[in-house]
Amino acid sequence: MIYGYARVSTATQGRDGNSLEEQVAALEKYGCGEIVKEAFTGKTMERPRFTELLSVLKEGDTLVVCKLDR
Repeated sequence: MIYGYARVSTATQGRDGNSLEEQVAALEKYGCGEIVKEAFTGKTMERPRFTELLSVLKEGDTLVVCKLDR
């Protein structure tokens, strides 16, 4: 399975080309079968949805993110 992860931390990220919609579109184009979206501040390393996603990955799965800082 190919999983995608999209995250924004601020409302202004849409202006920077990092909106959830743009990330999801890129992940869909890549062929992700499931995309996890999260809006969570960058001031903390806590990422509840990302942590949940990591717990379901199995050997052979692929995780795709648009940018490493996400």
